[in-house]
Amino acid sequence: MWQSILEILKREGVALFLLVYSGNAFAQCGSAKEIDAFIAKEFKETKVWTGLSDIAPDEQQLTFIYENPKNGNWTIAFYSLKNDKTCILMMGQASTFINTKTKGSKS
Repeated sequence: MWQSILEILKREGVALFLLVYSGNAFAQCGSAKEIDAFIAKEFKETKVWTGLSDIAPDEQQLTFIYENPKNGNWTIAFYSLKNDKTCILMMGQASTFINTKTKGSKS
């Protein structure tokens, strides 16, 4: 089973993943627009951070962090530039910003 899941993720260009267990293992994937709308509607979260990763010589992906500033819930998702697909990686609660911006930060 795990081998087939890893093969699908590799084929789809997902470099890192977390299977969430709620009776069944699942990964929520879709277009960037669909995932943004889903996260906004279901969790009232907005994108607060993004970063670019080189995961292979011909593959880059964007990492997104979404946050609900009222309750501190957060979501991390990855967007594959190669496959034009976004997948939710993990979700959590009780987020807090440790530092607003480090000296010399380019973001």
